Amino acid sequence: MAQTKEVEKKQSEGLTMTNEGSALLSIAVCVCSVLCIVAFATTATSGYMTVRGVLKHVVGPGGETTGFAVLLDAPIKIDGAEVNQLEIDSDKSPNFVDKYVQASGTIVYYTGVAIPRRPVLKVSDLQEARADGKAQANLVQKTVSISIQPAVIVWKTITGQSSGVQPKLTFSVKNDSKTDLVFDFRTSAQICFSTRDANTRKDLWRYPDVSSDVVSKVTVKTGETFSKSTTLPEKGAPTPGTYILKGTICGYDDYQLTAQFVVGAS
Repeated sequence: MAQTKEVEKKQSEGLTMTNEGSALLSIAVCVCSVLCIVAFATTATSGYMTVRGVLKHVVGPGGETTGFAVLLDAPIKIDGAEVNQLEIDSDKSPNFVDKYVQASGTIVYYTGVAIPRRPVLKVSDLQEARADGKAQANLVQKTVSISIQPAVIVWKTITGQSSGVQPKLTFSVKNDSKTDLVFDFRTSAQICFSTRDANTRKDLWRYPDVSSDVVSKVTVKTGETFSKSTTLPEKGAPTPGTYILKGTICGYDDYQLTAQFVVGAS
């Protein structure tokens, strides 16, 4: 009988030790998981990146900004959030205001009262760039691209006559998935374009300017590309300056993409 109680006592002690060991193991796994998550979050946004766009003065709540931001060619994602402009920190910024630039550096985080935490590109290289009129993005196994050629437009010759330029706008979607991609259209237009003055942010032109109730369906098979083009009229970017071209599949705003182009003086 005494021997039986001794065995039960040892088994009980062993069970307690096992439970304590499991608890410690669980805590260790949790701590490790938290550390791994923190490390991953830091790594995901601290890499070196290059962006392009128009450099502008910015003023934040309570003045909590570096004072400068790049209006991006195309939206980018930081911490899972999509942004159309990115604040930058560079001593050279005042020299490039209202110019089309290329900025390279590392994402860091600044804090304040009105904005507790915000991403900023700590710039290592800032230079004026030539707008190439192109942008590309990957969208869930689909490659979306937009272009305007030429990307630098001169409408008039020195004598004031038309240069004859006819800028070509193209929007494309390549189906990289293993299933067909189907678009249902409720108008005759399939690709929609618009332009905006990059400095004044004023919308200038939209294509198509009228819509019709024509129902159609387009199927893009695996590996195929759906592409449409049109011509930019002079009223879409009438005066010298930098412009934003926006394109999307009509009725599918999640395919939206933008690119910068320039109109030069005669």
